[in-house]
Amino acid sequence: MVQAPALVLLCYIALHVPDSEDLAQAEVLTVLEWASKQALLIQDETVEALLQNSKGRLELYQSRGSRGFH
Repeated sequence: MVQAPALVLLCYIALHVPDSEDLAQAEVLTVLEWASKQALLIQDETVEALLQNSKGRLELYQSRGSRGFH
């Protein structure tokens, strides 16, 4: 089970260092996509918005230049 505080921390990391190769290799975007589909994790509107913003930022950077990602 993913803990909500850990998910929030992961979102903030993704927001602030979205161009990190480590995040791409750890497949953080996949985790955030999964989490955004979990009803228990997105009950809080703030967490849901944070998830969406984090996913968007990671998608932007990872699609922009797969500079060795994956």
